[in-house]
Amino acid sequence: MPPRTKTVVNRLDRARLEPHLNAGAPFGPASRLRALLRSADPVAPERVPPDVVTMNSRVVVRDGRGDGADVYVLAYPEYEGPRAVYVLSPLGSALLGAREGDRVTYVGAAGTRSAVLEAIEYQPERSGDLDL
Repeated sequence: MPPRTKTVVNRLDRARLEPHLNAGAPFGPASRLRALLRSADPVAPERVPPDVVTMNSRVVVRDGRGDGADVYVLAYPEYEGPRAVYVLSPLGSALLGAREGDRVTYVGAAGTRSAVLEAIEYQPERSGDLDL
C-alpha cells in the first residue's frame, strides 16, 4: 500500500467550520475536528482530490461490523435536509477528510466504533459545485 498522503480539507469548509468550533466543547468531536483542521492541508476547492470527503458530500458508509451500508450527507450544524450526519457528531468529525476505502474510528454512545467509507456518491468539488 502506498504511503498515506497528508489529509486535505477544502479551505472554504475550514473557514466555515471555524465559527462552529469556537463554541464547541474542548473534548469529543469538536476537539477532534479542531485537531484535524490544524493538521490538514487546506486547499482551494478546485484542488480537492475527488476521493476526499468534504462538507456536503453524500457518502456510503458501512458499519465496521459488516452490517448494511447507509448513505449520509456530511452536514453543517444548520443543515435541515435528509440523511444528515453532522460534522460535529462523532461519525461526522471522523468522515471529514477521509478517503474512499478508509476505515474511520470514532467514539459513539456504546464506545469506540469503526466504519468503512465505501464510496462518495457526490462530492461538491468533483461536480463543479465549488462554493457549496
